[in-house]
Formats: sequence, structure tokens, C-alpha cells
Amino acid sequence: MANEVSNYLANYLAPASAALAALVAYVAVYKNSQPQVVVYYQPSKRQQSIIELVIENVGTGNAFDIKFSKPIPISWFGIESPSGHGSYIPKSGIPSLAPGQRLVFFGGQFAGLAKELEKSGGRLDISYEFNPPLWRSKSATDTCVLSIEHLKGMASVKSMEQAVVDAIEGTNSTTIKDIRGALQKIEKHLAAMSSGKSSHNGRAGEEGAG
Repeated sequence: MANEVSNYLANYLAPASAALAALVAYVAVYKNSQPQVVVYYQPSKRQQSIIELVIENVGTGNAFDIKFSKPIPISWFGIESPSGHGSYIPKSGIPSLAPGQRLVFFGGQFAGLAKELEKSGGRLDISYEFNPPLWRSKSATDTCVLSIEHLKGMASVKSMEQAVVDAIEGTNSTTIKDIRGALQKIEKHLAAMSSGKSSHNGRAGEEGAG
């Protein structure tokens, strides 16, 4: 009886366990090779009032032949009211995105984009091809929602780089601008003192000679 059980385990369960382990390993590798493409709007960290459009592969595999279900609005400007001019990323999409790669475009400004998204916003389907291991090319589709309503009323924060540029150029009241102004006043004061001293020494020399 014991031998029969041993033979059964050796002949059936061991191969089944090995096949199951191989299947689990393949599923894990398959998931690690699958891309995921997202499209969203975000406030710019470099320029106030600007909204950026981001196309990003947040998955772990390469995405090829990326296409969109409709054109995506970009460069639609206007803060209080729409400028009425802009462009689109076409439905034909982009050739590829590597894992972690992101493309950033000028989306525009709130009023301009909001007006355009009333007509072309909402659901966006993103289709692409990818190559899973030991398998032919496969198609996949991700879905997202194009909207900027979540950005309404959001404070626009300057980046450190922009703050430094503003400080150097003196486009607003900054510590560097104040220091520069103070140094200029000191320089003028020293120049005036030096000029006055030279004039006094000159008059003293003339009186001594007389």
C-alpha cells in the first residue's frame, strides 16, 4: 500500500506540482512585462497658471503603436476666458513608451482647456501592443478620464528653479533684489565720501601753498 501511494505521488502529483509552479512563475513574469499607459493633466511646477498634459507608461513593459480613441487637447490657453486657439495630439498617437517613460506637453491654461474639454473631454481609451515573454505580440487597452476639474482652485506653486530666476532677475520683491539695492546705495555713499575727501585735500593743499 505504501509503495502504491509513493508511486502515485511520483507519477502524478510531482509533475502536476512542477507544472503549477511553472505556470505561477510564467504569470508573474507576464505581469512584469505588461505596460500600463495613463494620460492626465497636472499643474506645472515651473510656470504658474500653466497646466501640463502627461502621457506616461506606469507599467513594467514596453508599449508599442499607442493609439487614442479621440484627439487630446493641448495648448489651449486663457486664464479668465478661452483664447480660442489650440491643437491636439492626434488619434494616431505615439510610436512607443518604455517603462517609466513620460511625455509632458503644454496643456494650456484653465479657462482654455475647460472650454475645449467640454467638447472633447471625458473617457479616453488608450490601445497599444506589447510583447509578453514566450508569446506573440498582444493588444491591450487602458481607460482614463480627461478632466481638469480637480485642478480648480488649486494653488500654483513656483519651483525652486523659477524662484531663483525671479530673484536674480528682480521681477518681484525678493531678498536678493533688496540686497542688491542696499549694496548699490552703499557704493554710491562711499563714492560720495571719496569724492568729498579728495576735494577737501585739494583745498587744504592750495591754502598751504599760499
